[in-house]
Amino acid sequence: MREIKRYIEQSGLTAVGFCSPETSQFYAKCGYQILVHGVQRFSFVTKDGQAPPDHADDDVLYIDGGGLIKELVENPGENLVAYRSPW
Repeated sequence: MREIKRYIEQSGLTAVGFCSPETSQFYAKCGYQILVHGVQRFSFVTKDGQAPPDHADDDVLYIDGGGLIKELVENPGENLVAYRSPW
């Protein structure tokens, strides 16, 4: 996880991941920032346009290289759309 973090930081990009609250402390110990219950700020859509199962209590782990998370936190009325496969 530390090598992944180092790679992300060298790229200068923002990396976002999703995890259960039970695993957040692991990622925090690896040096990632945690947005508690941050998954609520994302709208998820699969490739076929369906919403995957709800995981409203999940946290967001991140490295904010470009200000994306700062923008998300400072604009609570807006959500990001994330495209991914159902869990």
